[in-house]
Amino acid sequence: MRRISAPNDGFVIIKDSIHTEYVEDEKYYINSKLEWINDCEYNATVTEFTWPKFKFPIGEVLNVKLIKLQNDTLNLELKVRDFEVKTKYIRIK
Repeated sequence: MRRISAPNDGFVIIKDSIHTEYVEDEKYYINSKLEWINDCEYNATVTEFTWPKFKFPIGEVLNVKLIKLQNDTLNLELKVRDFEVKTKYIRIK
């Protein structure tokens, strides 16, 4: 899936319980292990990253909720510590 606000910035692949986000034209990545809480919510624990601008350490847990799914557009809410952001992604096939 790609972030709608920055479609050329990178993309996310979720396979099994691994979440990999590629950023800056696939130059860097962020890996997280997913723990599903329910069908619309998961915790992502950061396991590895190469992106120098990434703000969180290995072991940090990010909570992600699917707020709305319409066609191929996903509205997500991400929370970690006192940081919260809402974002939109589009599924790519």
